[in-house]
Amino acid sequence: MLNLDSICLGVLYSGSKTGYEIHKIINKDLKHFQTASYGALYPALGKLEAKALITSKSKNVQNQQQSLPKKKYTITENGRAK
Repeated sequence: MLNLDSICLGVLYSGSKTGYEIHKIINKDLKHFQTASYGALYPALGKLEAKALITSKSKNVQNQQQSLPKKKYTITENGRAK
């Protein structure tokens, strides 16, 4: 089984994505190698961000005033070199 951190970096290598988009790619396109629950994905993304391998930007969704803002994750140069 592959490391979830490495899979997240690989998914983000092609461009910025939200956590939902990353989850969808892992559980649909990469399901033969790894699956990930949201409970495993977001801590992995947080760990990658703490190591400065990815960054995130929050954006508010106009139709969802009471929900949390969505985060868009982007791989950094350090993450690309990893």
